[in-house]
Amino acid sequence: MLNVFHFFLFCTVLITGMFWFYYKISNRKKRFKKKNYINKISKVLSDFSSLFPILVIILIVRSFFFEPFYIPSNSMMPTLLSGDFILANKYVYGLKNPITNNTILKIGKPKRGDIAIFKYPMNPELNFIKRIIGLPGDKIIYDFKKKEIIIFQNYLKNYHSKKVQDIYSESDNINSNKVQIQEKDSNGDIYFLEEKTERLNHLKYKVLVSPDVKSKLDYFNSELVKDYWIVPEDNYFVMGDNRDYSFDSRLWGFVPEKNFIGKAVIIWFSIDKKEDKWPTGINFNRIGSIYQ
Repeated sequence: MLNVFHFFLFCTVLITGMFWFYYKISNRKKRFKKKNYINKISKVLSDFSSLFPILVIILIVRSFFFEPFYIPSNSMMPTLLSGDFILANKYVYGLKNPITNNTILKIGKPKRGDIAIFKYPMNPELNFIKRIIGLPGDKIIYDFKKKEIIIFQNYLKNYHSKKVQDIYSESDNINSNKVQIQEKDSNGDIYFLEEKTERLNHLKYKVLVSPDVKSKLDYFNSELVKDYWIVPEDNYFVMGDNRDYSFDSRLWGFVPEKNFIGKAVIIWFSIDKKEDKWPTGINFNRIGSIYQ
């Protein structure tokens, strides 16, 4: 799938580079001294070519190291909010062709608990961000009543063995809080969401659940929604931290490894903004590393 922005950036670098070499190396701008209008055009093109070194640096950093993304929805609350601007570490999963997203060099694999950006499998033109819950070969069980996850690691390889390793996500009800948000599909009605602590391997983070609804997945009335999933090889199971209001693997399935773009590592800017509303300020207190 063609990345239009990177293609445009690459073309801009190519064009400015041609003028940069023309003026800086060939030094031919001295020829245009007789006609004023030619001098003006030459000066404009010379100034345009001066952007070449800056654009090269931007292209390299954005293509292979870090890329900025904007969070437009509340599916990753409370970890990420609508209005957050994040940086994604792109080389953590490998070096990729910035235009086609094809892997050039594998460096690492997506890990359980990573907050990952990826191409939405149903429409690769869209970028999604979710938390990685299941790895290839895992069996994922989600209890829609308790809002808890049970993971059988390497289930495809060990389901005949007694050595299946269980990894549980635990809800810390003692330290749970009540959080108010406005749900856009309910004509302005306010719902109370419960904040819980989830533990996944060495990670400890907050998730939101709604005691009043089974799941947002109910709204789709889809037979695809199950209580358990077995993750195929080279695929991953992802979920949003706002569990009852996240459009994720529970509905549309798994994420192929080739679709991953990078891992969210830092919030570099944040505006005070409700989903589908105009911003009202800047959240300076949210700027910094993402707590995962």
